Amino acid sequence: AAMRIWLDNEIRGVSKLAELRIMLATNLTLDYSAGKIKREDITDRIFAYEDRWRNTVDVHVNDHQKA
Repeated sequence: AAMRIWLDNEIRGVSKLAELRIMLATNLTLDYSAGKIKREDITDRIFAYEDRWRNTVDVHVNDHQKA
């Protein structure tokens, strides 16, 4: 039972992270399309977005490689 609870929590957490990542990417795209982000600023914004999520992904990938 404890493993099932852990699995349910893990799935819920990963799902929430995916929802957040998609929402932020969508907002970034919509803001750029609406002219709220200038062309000269978009590269920095994308790098910041990717850096935020790369760190999250790297932690999980490294955890699985150690197992």
